[in-house]
Amino acid sequence: MAQMAIPDINIDYYMNLVVRRKWWIIVPVLLSILAGAVYIKITPKSYKANTLILVQAQKVPSSYVKSTVTESLQSRLHTITQQVYSRTNLEKIIKQFDLADNTDNREEKPTAKIVENLRRKININLRGRGRTQAFEISFLWHDPKTVAVVTNAVASQFIEQNLKVREDMAMGTTAFLENESEKMRRKLEAQEKTLELFNKEHKGMLPSERQSSLNILGQLKEELNHLETRIQSENERAVMLQKQAQMLQIVQMQSSDLFEIVSDEEGAMPSEDITYLESQLRQLRLRYTEKHPDVVALKRKISIIQQMFDADMNEEELPMPEPVEDSPVSEEDSTDQFDDPMAFQQDQTKFQLETINKNIESYQKKISDVKKEIKFYNNRIERIPEVELELTKLTRDYSTMRSRYQILLQKKIDARMSEQLERRQKGEQFKVIDPAITPDKPVKPDIKKVILIALMAGLGIGCGLAYLREIIDGSFYSIDDLESFLGSKVLVSIPYIKGNI
Repeated sequence: MAQMAIPDINIDYYMNLVVRRKWWIIVPVLLSILAGAVYIKITPKSYKANTLILVQAQKVPSSYVKSTVTESLQSRLHTITQQVYSRTNLEKIIKQFDLADNTDNREEKPTAKIVENLRRKININLRGRGRTQAFEISFLWHDPKTVAVVTNAVASQFIEQNLKVREDMAMGTTAFLENESEKMRRKLEAQEKTLELFNKEHKGMLPSERQSSLNILGQLKEELNHLETRIQSENERAVMLQKQAQMLQIVQMQSSDLFEIVSDEEGAMPSEDITYLESQLRQLRLRYTEKHPDVVALKRKISIIQQMFDADMNEEELPMPEPVEDSPVSEEDSTDQFDDPMAFQQDQTKFQLETINKNIESYQKKISDVKKEIKFYNNRIERIPEVELELTKLTRDYSTMRSRYQILLQKKIDARMSEQLERRQKGEQFKVIDPAITPDKPVKPDIKKVILIALMAGLGIGCGLAYLREIIDGSFYSIDDLESFLGSKVLVSIPYIKGNI
C-alpha cells in the first residue's frame, strides 16, 4: 500500500515573505489595536455585582413536623423569578433607585424599554447539588454604586418572595384540607343519620339482636307449650266434671224415685229405708264391683238419706244462723242448698265447668296472641340476613368515610403545624452568604479580551494582505522560483546589492 506523500513546507519561504511584506502585516495590526482602543474608549463601562444565596434546610426535623411545601427548588425559583421579573416589580425598582435617569445612553426611554433592559441585566444561576444548594443573583449596570444596591435589593426580594410563596403554599394546603375535612364531616354526619334511621326502622331485625330474638322466641314457644298443657289439663277437668254431673243427674233421678217410694209407704222411717237400701247394696256387691254405676248410685242415695235423717234429728237443737250483710248467697238459697245437697253439688259442678270454660277461652286467647308474637319474631329472624346485608353496605361506606375523615383530620393538623413552621420562619429559607459589594473594575468592555481580539484580527488581516500581495507581485525572489518558471537550470545568480554602484 502506497503511503501518502506529505508536501514539504518551506519555512524559509514564509519567513522571507513576512520580512518582505512586513508593513502589510504591521499596519493592519496597528490599525486593529487602535480600533480596539477606540472601542474601549467610546464603549460605556458596565459594572457587575453578584450575591450568593444559600438554601438553608428546615430547622425543625422533618420527622417531627413535615413541610407541606413539596415543590422543588427549581420550580420555586422559577416562580419567584417570574414575580421578580414582573413589570410591576421592576417599575418599583426603577422608581426606587432612579434607574430611568441613569440609562446607558443618558436619554429618556419609554418605561417598557427600561423595564425590558433591566430584565435582561438581572441573571439568576443555580449552584450546588444534593443537600447543599445555592443560587447566584447578578446585576449588570453602568453605575458601580447602583449595581451593588440593586443586586442586594433583588436578593432581598427573592428572600421575601420565597417566604411568601412557602407561607401561601402552607396556608393554601391548610385551607384546602379544612374545606375537604368539613365536607367529609358533613357526609359522615349524613351517613350516621342514615345508619341511625336504618337501625330504628329495622329495630329487632339487626344482627346484634339475633340472639335476643331467638331467646324471646324460645320463651314464647315455652309459654305456648305451657298454655297448651294448661288447656289440656282444663279439658281433662271439664271431662271429669261433666262425668260427675252426669252421675249426679243419675243419682238425683234414682233418689227421686226412692223418695217417692218412701213417701208412698205410710209410717215408714228413714232408718228403715236405709236398712232396706243397705240390703239392696249388699246384693249388688255380690254381683258387681264397687265401681259399678248401680253400686255407686245406691251408695250415694244411702249417704243422702243419712244426711237428711241427721238433719231432721238435729233441726230442733241447732240455732238459726244470723243473716250476714252483703252475703253473696241469700237466706232462701242457703235453705234450699241445705235442704237439697244434690242441687247444691250440681250448682257447684256447673260453676266449676263455667270457670274452666272461661279459663280455656282465656288460654286460647293467650295462645292466639303468643302465636302471633311467634310469627312476628319468626319474620324478624327470617329478615335478619337481608337486613344484615344492607347494614353491611351502610357500615362499610360509613367505615370508609370515617377512615378518610380521620386521615384528613390528621393531615389538617400536620398542615397547621407546617403553616406555623413557615410563619415562624423555621422552614426552608434563603440566606445571603455573600452580599453584593461595589465593584472596582468594569466587566464591560473587557480590555484584555478586546486587545487580544484586535491583535488577532490585525494579524489575520495583515497576513492575508501580505500573502495576497505576494501572489499579485511578479518578481522572482529565489533561484527555485526562476528555474520553476523557466524550466531550465540557472547557471549564475548575482545577489542584490544595496547602495549606489
